[in-house]
Amino acid sequence: MTQTNRATTQTIALWLALLVATTLVLLVVRAELDKAHVALAYLLIVLGSSSAGGRILGLSIAGGAFLAFNYLFLPPYYTLVIANPIDWLVLVAFLITSIVAAQLLYRANVTADTATRRAEEVDRLAMQPQLWWLWRSSFATHWGLTAANFFASTLMGSWCMQRPPRDMLT
Repeated sequence: MTQTNRATTQTIALWLALLVATTLVLLVVRAELDKAHVALAYLLIVLGSSSAGGRILGLSIAGGAFLAFNYLFLPPYYTLVIANPIDWLVLVAFLITSIVAAQLLYRANVTADTATRRAEEVDRLAMQPQLWWLWRSSFATHWGLTAANFFASTLMGSWCMQRPPRDMLT
């Protein structure tokens, strides 16, 4: 088993164990809990698992929490039958919120990864003035020379405002 697979397996096992532990704690105090308490506790687990393990793990934990919520915390207990029609609203709202939260967290992580890669590219270009001028000239043709000069002066410092060699300008 590779290091990545081991880490992924450990992450999945950790969040499943956390779901089971939370369920057991909630089950002990079920008489004092409202449906909102259970939904919020499970939603925290879904958010954490989505953050740590990605969209697939988050949605899987959401599905498991959905089933546990219905089976253990909505009367009649220990069945997947829902007696009160309002409980359908609570259960469906929980499921939709979990799915949307997992998806939004996934998008935020993807956006952050993309921004990190772009920042690393800018840093790499900043260390190589010839490539910087090439990137700057392509940026200038698309967004305008003013914007390129602004980014050149603010992001890269005074050295990049020097004129490039003549062969780079054509």
